[in-house]
Amino acid sequence: MNVLEDKYNLKESVTVNLEAEEEDSYFINVYFEEEQTEFLNGEIYGFVKDEEGDPIENASVYIMSEDYIFLMETLTDYDGNYLFTDVKPKINYRIYVIAPRMEIENPVTASIKELERYQLNFVLEFETNIDFLSIKGKVIDNVSNNPIDKAVIYISNMDINNIQKLKSIESSNKNGEFNFWQIPRGQYFIKAIATGYKSKSIVDFVNGKNSELKITISLERDNNIINGTIYGIIKDSKGDSIANADVILYEVDSNNILIPIKFTKSDDDGVYLFSNIEDGNYKIKANKLIEEDI
Repeated sequence: MNVLEDKYNLKESVTVNLEAEEEDSYFINVYFEEEQTEFLNGEIYGFVKDEEGDPIENASVYIMSEDYIFLMETLTDYDGNYLFTDVKPKINYRIYVIAPRMEIENPVTASIKELERYQLNFVLEFETNIDFLSIKGKVIDNVSNNPIDKAVIYISNMDINNIQKLKSIESSNKNGEFNFWQIPRGQYFIKAIATGYKSKSIVDFVNGKNSELKITISLERDNNIINGTIYGIIKDSKGDSIANADVILYEVDSNNILIPIKFTKSDDDGVYLFSNIEDGNYKIKANKLIEEDI
């Protein structure tokens, strides 16, 4: 006979208050007290070299989710080697490398098994256009002009085969600011994405005599997102995210009684989201069921 039982013990989340004068977003991480089973994480390693076979030192290697959310990053050593430890298995990652004056390859998709040491090597081509400049910009709300934090900005251009090719990715800081360094002059597609906003793409020419291009990207609120949003990550006591956890949103009434109003599951990265939340007081509870033979 198979039965379902709780896999974790939960520490209850804090109570948050949503006021619907304008759209609010609250980020709440939920942590489990103890974990009954451990994920057997692996490693991703390799080298970064140029097309002549020479190692590239201090190249930036990034691991992102399928949705291009930054997860891990590191630098290559003197011999061009890099290493990521404690990488969760059975997740599709996008991995890419940035190095000064080298062409940026499109992200490579990779997934590892438990305890696997996954080797992924990169050979970068020299950038043919050595006339570089920097792009500095700001992402703002198109109505209030307030800066937008944690927006993701992509820069791409068309290669010789007329295929759009990723050049670089950055995220905005709390002041809405972002910087791209050593961008060859030419025509680029620049796209900004932020939670609660419609994405926006612009085409700009990175040229002229100046060594710096300044741009401002104003984003429009997504009218399909009404009221507030509560989102976060379900994690265990070690800080590792938990996929496919059951997440319940409770409204806290005037007598401090919890009333369940919405249910969802965390995704592969442990992320959950409740949208269109009216003003009020709320708590999050979560757990994960496992099947046991008895």
